[in-house]
Amino acid sequence: MSKFLGYIILFSTILVTLFIGETLQDYYPNINRFIYYLLTFGVVFGCTFLYIKKRRQFYINNDWAESIPSYLGDFTLFLVFVGSLLVSLFSYGSDKLKLYIDNGTNRDVTLKIKNDGEYTIRSNDFKLVHEVKGEIEITIDGKVKKFNLDKEANWIYNIDTANSYVRNSVKYSNTFSMNEQNKRQDSYAYTLKDEFFDAKAAYIFEVPKEIVVDKKHSDDEVNVQVLLRVPK
Repeated sequence: MSKFLGYIILFSTILVTLFIGETLQDYYPNINRFIYYLLTFGVVFGCTFLYIKKRRQFYINNDWAESIPSYLGDFTLFLVFVGSLLVSLFSYGSDKLKLYIDNGTNRDVTLKIKNDGEYTIRSNDFKLVHEVKGEIEITIDGKVKKFNLDKEANWIYNIDTANSYVRNSVKYSNTFSMNEQNKRQDSYAYTLKDEFFDAKAAYIFEVPKEIVVDKKHSDDEVNVQVLLRVPK
């Protein structure tokens, strides 16, 4: 019975950690990673520690020290420590989306994202940032631009609409050859030139030499969408 109660404490700890983590990210979407870990772990571990300490003291005060259940022991605290730490690690940024800021201009650009920070992107380079789902506000060259990250996707912000892109399908198989792939002319390639858009591609700005698939599909041909810049 005591072992079962120990698992209940651990399971409750995980749920509370997730709840605290989601609450923190809702109210403070760009909270510092270290502060996030410190707060979630501190609150969960602290409360659990006080609970176990108080319960142990209750048994001692009533002369039941010899019958203190194992779920009030040090091993449970260790599990709580590991459990809350791992949940904090995996839950941080779980609701953040990818935004590729692509600078195709001939100058370095400095911009500021509200509630995030300031970034400098060199000419013909890009920066990957992770933003909370919803509307974001970017200030660039004194102008404020608002974009809506409304779903899980690889989002592209094409500064000054300087770059053009082609979205293509790359076919992978056991006989995949990068040289042959580069020579392929895919009639389904789609060209676009927008300021802000969903890439609708798994890989951005490069074609990987190989991909990892499930073992059951290892002998199949796999089509993967990629988004590439059109050379100027």
